[in-house]
Formats: sequence, C-alpha cells, structure tokens
Amino acid sequence: SDLMAAAKKVGLEVHPGKNKIINHGIGQRQRIQHTEVEGLQVEVLGREAGTMYLGRLLSLWDAHDTEINHTMRRAWAKFGAFKKMLTDKAYSLFKRLRFLHSVVTSSLLYGCASLVMTASREQTIRTTP
Repeated sequence: SDLMAAAKKVGLEVHPGKNKIINHGIGQRQRIQHTEVEGLQVEVLGREAGTMYLGRLLSLWDAHDTEINHTMRRAWAKFGAFKKMLTDKAYSLFKRLRFLHSVVTSSLLYGCASLVMTASREQTIRTTP
C-alpha cells in the first residue's frame, strides 16, 4: 500500500500487466511468483529473470552480459528479416554491406554505450557469430 500511495502522489498508477517487482532472492527459500498489492496481482521476477523496459532487457543478475546477449539476438533477428536482400547477389556487395551496417550493426550496438565494457564483452560483440 505504501507503493500505491507513493505512486499516486506523483500521478502514477500500478498496472498489474505492466509493472513487475524484481526480487534478488537473497534469504528466500522459495521463489514468489506473484504478490497482491491492494487487490492487484503483480508479477515478482526472480534474480535471473528479466523484463523488457524501453527496448532493453533489465535484469538484476549479470545485467550487462544479459543485455549484450539480448542485443545480439535482436541483431540476428534483423539479419533474418532482411536475409534475402542481404544475400541476393543482384545487389552490389557495397550496397549490401552498407545496408548491413546501417540496420544490423546499429541494432547490435544500440545501448552498448551505457554498458560497462570489458575486453571479453567487447570481443563478444566484435565476433558476434
């Protein structure tokens, strides 16, 4: 109820389908999946779970590697969507590479500037299979 009152003070409402609670799980013997907040069922995510927020995959556990893996999957999905055009030899190699860089590479690198970059993470991005 404190959460609901604080949200109402700034003009927000708790929406059970959109709002989630991320729980680190320390000290718990069993995982709670839902909790009730003033009659509304709100999903409780465990520490390894994540949720999408503003195009990013938020997670408490290994957040940076989780986000890098998510962006790699998203980049491969973009490649898959445009695979026919990217592999079609009717288009010049220059145009295909330019398109690849503008669509697929930008999907891969979106949001990476806000991540803590280590040598292994940079290598993962550079050598995306």
